[in-house]
Order: sequence, then C-alpha cells, then structure tokens
Amino acid sequence: MEPLTNPTQLPPAPLRPQFLTILCILTFVSCAIDLYNGITTIASADFVASTTQEVMGEAADKIKDNGGANFIEKIMSSVSAGMTAENIRKLGISKLIYAALTLLGAWLMFSLRKQGFYVYVAGVVLGFLIPIIWVGGIIGIGSSGGVFFSVIFTILYGLNLKYLR
Repeated sequence: MEPLTNPTQLPPAPLRPQFLTILCILTFVSCAIDLYNGITTIASADFVASTTQEVMGEAADKIKDNGGANFIEKIMSSVSAGMTAENIRKLGISKLIYAALTLLGAWLMFSLRKQGFYVYVAGVVLGFLIPIIWVGGIIGIGSSGGVFFSVIFTILYGLNLKYLR
C-alpha cells in the first residue's frame, strides 16, 4: 500500500465485488415489489376475502355436482375458511416485515457491512415463520413458500461474507 502523502487523505474504499452488487440490486428490486404487494394486500383485504369466498363456494358446488372427492372438498373448505380479511391483512403485514428487513440487510451488504447479512437472514427466517404463526394452516405455509429464492440468495450472500467488514 502506498503511503499517504496528505494526512487528510483517506485510504481508498474497498471495492465491492460485482457478484455482490448484482445480488444486492436484484434484492432491491424484489423488495420494492414485495413492499408494493404488501401494501396493496393490506389495502384490498376485504375485497380479496369476499371474492375468494364467492369463488371457493362456486368451485365447491361444482365439485359436489360432479361427484368430487371428499379430500378436495376438505382442502377447499380449509382454504376458504382461512382466507378472511384479517388473515389477508396479517399476510400483508408479514410481507412488509420480510421486505423491510431483507431490504435493510441488502443495503447494509451493498455498503459492505457484515451485519447486513445477519439482518437479511433474520428477514428471511421471519418471512417464513410469521405467516405460519399468525395465520397457520395451508394459507400460512403457502404464503411462506415465496421465501424459497431468499434462501438461495442467503447462500449466495454467505459466499460473499469475506468481502464484508
């Protein structure tokens, strides 16, 4: 390293690897979409719940008319019962929590701060657990499935830990 000629001169900032930059940008885009989806989910919860109830009722009637299997009817009634406006709002809030934490974590990693990785991991874990705890059943498990790509990104971010301080 070259000695500083001016005592007020700062050493050059460490370079962010291109792969880490790409991961962070993809996360920023994904989080922006998730934040938007979370807000619209909360705002339209009543409409979605009533529409879902109507559609599920019509589908259940068709299954009964066609001699549908008991198993399918049970699944549909479980989903229909779980799609209340309150549960939909809870799912929207959980998506906001997930998106905010993973966005913060990605921003910190973009700034080459190691704590960002841990914030990101916390967001992914909570993004998986909160819907299951708050809503439960098929609905909670189904909405946690979107975390799949975040687990892959967590592994990819983990490969870049050596560049974070």
